[in-house]
Amino acid sequence: MQTRIPALRLWLPLAIQVLMIASIPATATWIYATGKTVILQTAPVDPYSPLLGYSQTLSYDVSRWDNLEKLGKMHSIDYIKRGKPIYIILEAPAQAGNPWRPVAIQLEKPNSLPANQLALRGQPEYGQIRYGLETYYIPEGKIQDINREFEQIRRGLGPDSRPPIWLEARVGADGQAVPVALIVRDRRYTY
Repeated sequence: MQTRIPALRLWLPLAIQVLMIASIPATATWIYATGKTVILQTAPVDPYSPLLGYSQTLSYDVSRWDNLEKLGKMHSIDYIKRGKPIYIILEAPAQAGNPWRPVAIQLEKPNSLPANQLALRGQPEYGQIRYGLETYYIPEGKIQDINREFEQIRRGLGPDSRPPIWLEARVGADGQAVPVALIVRDRRYTY
């Protein structure tokens, strides 16, 4: 005699899995819709990842510990426990369209900030702070244009110069960020 499995035993686990998978892009979509726009100074590190497809690995001024040490009470990255997030307080530039600048670093999310500031959540890793914005996936039709721009920048600037490359991102209330566009010189490449 065969026994029938109740439909709930099939549909409930399936519904939970679908919700878990859907929550990943839903979080990014929510941040994109409700977040505050910031611009970060960046530079390309590695232009191609064969395992991930065409992407650009970026490094930010606010990722380097030597830039952040000047901001606050922490004297060493060893002070920060691995796995615990930190918050970089960014301030809007005087002129719109320019990069935001870090003004403070905190171990806890601030409860209130002035209207011209926000908290960007990061993870300390190997002497840098990672924000989840380090890999920028380039749409296929824009690969050659962006590569050409990067090559011109590399040829035209000395080793100590900062390339004019910025990332526009949206930062949510919890400090998490999603990329919106890569700005190379005056050209804007949307994500």
